[in-house]
Amino acid sequence: MIRKFFSEEIGKLRKMDFAEKRWYIWAYYKFQMFLLALIVIVAGSFINHRWINPPMRDYVYIAWNAGLVPMEVLDNLGERLSIIVEDERQERYEAAVRSYMLTDDPQMNQALITRFHAMIQIGALDAMIMPLGYVHAHAEFGIIKPITDVMAYLQTIDPAIHDHIQERALFVNFNYMDTEEYIEDYMAISLQDSPLLTELGFNTSDMYIGIIITSPRPYEMAKALAAFFYDN
Repeated sequence: MIRKFFSEEIGKLRKMDFAEKRWYIWAYYKFQMFLLALIVIVAGSFINHRWINPPMRDYVYIAWNAGLVPMEVLDNLGERLSIIVEDERQERYEAAVRSYMLTDDPQMNQALITRFHAMIQIGALDAMIMPLGYVHAHAEFGIIKPITDVMAYLQTIDPAIHDHIQERALFVNFNYMDTEEYIEDYMAISLQDSPLLTELGFNTSDMYIGIIITSPRPYEMAKALAAFFYDN
């Protein structure tokens, strides 16, 4: 049946001159042509996105909640932190620092809050940079977890940096999720006078970093912590 259809169509076209063929094809096949073009564009975009020019993946993803700063400043911080990515992965992975600071726009704020909690649910966030007051609140609400695992990896990566950072660890007492469960543990690390942040012009006097409870990358975050305190 399909063969018969094509035979008839080819037979019709053979009897037409160029102008008639052009009109006939456009009149009867423009929808199919648009559909084919759309399929080619979508397929090409998918192939390009998936294999030819894939987007950079997050080696670590840090949420910024320590004051309003321009996006390019945080991009610069992420770029500097990307020194922790192994050489063979430099072309595909980066350290990302993205702002989750609330603004005067309620709709924007709702979108940020929704994205923040969605990222936590899927394990896409690794850490948060925040002021001291946020550390206690995020510990109580189960957003950050003790730094134990990250510090254990840091001990093996760079014992000297580990000892320096351990002195900056913040011990917190809190009731977990408004329950009777009482927790005492090291929940964050002070970034005050971090060489990297100081060089980039940040005010670090009230700045801490905590590990997001669902982060699957303690080793990578240990390397990121070390990078904050390397002498540049």
